Amino acid sequence: MIRYVGGELIPLFVESIGNFGIFGTKIYAQYQTYGVSDGVLDLRLLLGGDRAVGAVSRLDGAVTLAADAAADADELAAFLGAVGCRSYEGERALCERVNAVIRGGLRSSRILRWGGRSAPADARPAAAAPCADGVPPGTAAPAEDLGAVYALLCAADPTFAARTDYAAWLTEVSHKRRHGLADIYILKVDNRIVSTIGIYFKDASRAILAGLATNPACRGRGYARRMMAHATNAALAQGLEPWLLTAEDGIAAFHRACGYRDAGFWSKGNFRESSL
Repeated sequence: MIRYVGGELIPLFVESIGNFGIFGTKIYAQYQTYGVSDGVLDLRLLLGGDRAVGAVSRLDGAVTLAADAAADADELAAFLGAVGCRSYEGERALCERVNAVIRGGLRSSRILRWGGRSAPADARPAAAAPCADGVPPGTAAPAEDLGAVYALLCAADPTFAARTDYAAWLTEVSHKRRHGLADIYILKVDNRIVSTIGIYFKDASRAILAGLATNPACRGRGYARRMMAHATNAALAQGLEPWLLTAEDGIAAFHRACGYRDAGFWSKGNFRESSL
């Protein structure tokens, strides 16, 4: 059964959401950001009897799935059609079960988590990770100008620029930072922003790192690795375990060199109502 989260179900949602992995973290962070009373976020619990077996969020047509093996894939697929889903994401095993009903297509990549003491010694975060070619390491610090961060993200990734509305992005990230729900960092060299990263989602135990970008003219100098170290240390200092979702498998090798290890796969699919 899929039930709207509100009133009497909020305590059960808060109590159980941490059981549903990294996408449970994302859904909880969305709940902390938007709440459930203003109509922006559609938040549901998946119930098996009186037990929560998963959660689903819908934010502007994008659905996030987080559930255990007891979740009903047919029910989830029907729900996606009923709420006007355009795309959905979650751990790969769950998305594959839903996709078997929808008969659409999925693209997948890796989930990674901080390796802690099991990480190679030379991959553990350092206060000042070296940069190549004698370039000064610069100073990593909280971002003051989110507009400059957005511009760097667009310059580093044209697909981000094509799919992301600046006003909506700025509103969300500004709100999250004001309320301690996200942390955005930049690296400056000679008073110029050359790299950025952020902790974009948090719950009581996990932090999801995202938004790593380096000015294309400044790549190959160790700035990205330095920012990974900075954000990882920032998450650990908050008592949170750092995690991340790669956009493509090829990026995973870089993150492994930064001390992260494979922790599964995630998938994203486009919903096609006609295929149900």
